[in-house]
Amino acid sequence: MISFLLLVGLISGSTYLWWNKYRPAALLQQGIHLEQEHELSAALGRYAGLIEHYPSSSLAADALYRQGRILQHDQGEDKRALLSYLRLEKNYPHSLLVSSAQQEAAGLTKYRLDSCGEAIPIYQRLLEESGAAGDQYQYEIADCYARLENWTQAAIEFEVLLANFPESGLSAITSYRLADAWLLSGQSKKGRAGFEQIVVKYTETKIAHEARFRLAEMLEEAELLKQALRAYSEMTGYPRQDLLKQKILRLKERIARKKKVL
Repeated sequence: MISFLLLVGLISGSTYLWWNKYRPAALLQQGIHLEQEHELSAALGRYAGLIEHYPSSSLAADALYRQGRILQHDQGEDKRALLSYLRLEKNYPHSLLVSSAQQEAAGLTKYRLDSCGEAIPIYQRLLEESGAAGDQYQYEIADCYARLENWTQAAIEFEVLLANFPESGLSAITSYRLADAWLLSGQSKKGRAGFEQIVVKYTETKIAHEARFRLAEMLEEAELLKQALRAYSEMTGYPRQDLLKQKILRLKERIARKKKVL
């Protein structure tokens, strides 16, 4: 009798161990299959079961990531999706999915939840792990400060990008954004010099045309109307010709009104 009970106990124990070993993988595969069948609520149920009952399994990170993707992209529950991504990052720091979760969380926070202040530290964590490929994350950080209208810090971050990633494909737009940030922070001389450098360095590119346009606007704002009109009129390659024509027409009207007053 004792041997029988012992045998039953051993079998039960083995079954329990087997169940705990293979159940997380079964739940994940069931969830993936349900996703493929577009049964998203049922898939979320499988992922939630894996996360809740088997938190020590490395597959819980996969479940959190897939849960976040469904909530974000299919159900529009951005805040719940963000919690899934951040929970993955916090609880499974060694998972290969951490970087992907951080990218989703950063983009979601910045562009969907419109919370640049909360997005900045996520981009900073991505930047710390990115090495030489971090120019995009550095740009996102700078852009966040610009959206917050913290022009001084935005300028600092754009400068960091140019210094740390001199070969970046973002160098031209970063140089323009830097000059603009200087201008908006009250450093008009540095802003003007920045736009002038862009015109020389990126000759006949779209960014150079935009820099010329900004320089002409600066002349107009300084009431140097004739100089501004000449600058606008010389911009034959500017891509937004309708806007340019409006600028020239209004400027001519301003000059004419000023002559009448005199």
